Amino acid sequence: MTTAKNNELPNIIKLESRAQEDTKRKHWREIEFFAEVLNVFISGFNYMGSFELKEDNETEYIWLLIVTRCFHSIRCSINLMLKGYYSQAMSLLRTGTEDWFICGTCQSNEKVRRYLLQEKGRMPSYSSLAKQMSAKDIYNGDYNYQSKFTHSSRLSLRVLYNN
Repeated sequence: MTTAKNNELPNIIKLESRAQEDTKRKHWREIEFFAEVLNVFISGFNYMGSFELKEDNETEYIWLLIVTRCFHSIRCSINLMLKGYYSQAMSLLRTGTEDWFICGTCQSNEKVRRYLLQEKGRMPSYSSLAKQMSAKDIYNGDYNYQSKFTHSSRLSLRVLYNN
């Protein structure tokens, strides 16, 4: 069965390539910023060298894993943004804010460490972690805004037709 050129379904790879070209053209400053952020992470990893888990460095171990996870999320977010998947990219960036709440509290919060390292108990809410680290303004502002992209909302739907 052959399909006429006008009736072909769009090729997702071609559409993503067009979106990538458009995004690079219109948002090259933001792309450069994200690349610089990733380079800061890489410099930090290179500076750190190796790491060995010991009884007295659980917090540092959590920080290392969370920062690595955050690096991966930002890296994947860039790829999604370039291809036009803006809500999904913002959802990944939201995990960076969650990671920040965890890193800001794991040293002084036994519940967080026990949950992350032993899967015992429950992870405290991000709201309570933000309160613990005096970051309720970030939780109420940035985090809530990022959550509008993660959950179905007018904004998360609007970005689909008005990039």
